[in-house]
Amino acid sequence: MVGGRSRTGAANPLTVDLGIALLVQAAMTMPFVVSRGPELEPATWSAYGLTTLIVIPLVWRRRAPVAVLLAVVAASALYQLALDGPGQPLPYPGLVVVYTVAAVSPPPKRLATGGLLLVAVPVSEWLNTRSARELSFCVFVFAAAYVFGRLTDARQRANRIETERATARERARIAREMHDIRSDTPPPAPCPSISPTVTTRCTSR
Repeated sequence: MVGGRSRTGAANPLTVDLGIALLVQAAMTMPFVVSRGPELEPATWSAYGLTTLIVIPLVWRRRAPVAVLLAVVAASALYQLALDGPGQPLPYPGLVVVYTVAAVSPPPKRLATGGLLLVAVPVSEWLNTRSARELSFCVFVFAAAYVFGRLTDARQRANRIETERATARERARIAREMHDIRSDTPPPAPCPSISPTVTTRCTSR
């Protein structure tokens, strides 16, 4: 593995996840650097530090997606309820991890995640905004993240099946060529049996 890439030429998954975490951190930083209205409390360093705590688990999203989801939900609840940090345009960490669960987790974990989201997302959004419009939008973006994750899993499975079929076709082609080579090779000429001494010399060549 050299330069963040594997031997097959694909990017190192850990490097990709680290890059995604940095992008999410940059997106969550924007509300802290833009000016806030005078009626709002100024943003605090503790709230900004909590955004980093929310983002860090994304580095391990492929290894333990459900555990990362629980960590993100807990840290996000603390961000909203305890510290009252600046509002975020989108729940970026939650969307990333829901996409990951849908893409790489087995069906039981996906069902458990869906049940958790059906409870956590509406309750959290309603307590935060008390707006039916915001609630509908939040449900839509989480559902879209889940659907995109399932589509990614389906595409990867289709690619694996196609790769296996191509490998099987290549093996069959090589086997046919080897069989044709054997069929086209003439049999060795028999040695004339003039005398035992001549026959022995012929077969020993």
